[in-house]
Formats: sequence, structure tokens, C-alpha cells
Amino acid sequence: MGNPQSKGQSRDTSAEDKLLAQLETVDANTTRLDLKSRGIHVLPDEIRTLKQLKWLNLPNNHLESLPDAIGELANLATLRLLGNKLSAIPASFAQLSQLITLDLSKNQFKQFSPVLGALPQLTELNLQYNLVEAVRR
Repeated sequence: MGNPQSKGQSRDTSAEDKLLAQLETVDANTTRLDLKSRGIHVLPDEIRTLKQLKWLNLPNNHLESLPDAIGELANLATLRLLGNKLSAIPASFAQLSQLITLDLSKNQFKQFSPVLGALPQLTELNLQYNLVEAVRR
């Protein structure tokens, strides 16, 4: 019998392998991608190949970080990341100039990046149920 941790790692690797395989088969002109509740721990850099993506749904996974490649999704208007384990966003978020809706609720943020204030089209931002204790004015 293997130890439980190695079984967990096998499942994680399996989820990542399935995601990579799925991304390889997604048409480059896809505008919507729903990856909710897939057990994803790592969003691969290959996400950058989906340049036409406007809506990306990643709730209820196990994401602890996002790749810098997320900033290359220049057409992205909606990004749903609720219910993950995120505590920071990459600086490349500043490149998401078309982002209108961003849901970061139910994560592990203790503070939020100033990058959020620099997104010119952002009109809907959900930050509920994080670990923020105070907001600076």
C-alpha cells in the first residue's frame, strides 16, 4: 500500500494532466471556458493559447496561485475564481484591460493588490469571504 499523500499527488497530477489534454483540444477561437469543480491545483501556462477567451470560470478548485500567462488573455471580460485558495494575483493582471467582472470571493486574501484598482473596465468586483481584516483608505 502506498502512503495517502502519494495517492493525493496522483489524483492532483491526474487532474492537471486532464486539464492539459482538454486545453490542447479546445479551439483557439473559444470564447467561454467552464472549469468549475475540477480539482485543479495549477492553471497551466498553456491557458495563454486561448486568446479569444472572454469568459473563464474556475470556481471551487484548489488554485493557490495563477500563472503570469493569465495576463495574456487580452479579451477576457469575466473571470470567476471564487472558492479557491488564492492569496495573491500576479502583476500580469494589469494587462487584463477588458476585464469587467472579477470574482475573488471565498479565497485566502489578506490584502488586495493595487492592480485591481488599475483595471479600467472593471465594474463588478466580488471580494467577500476572504481573510482581510482592514481596508486602508
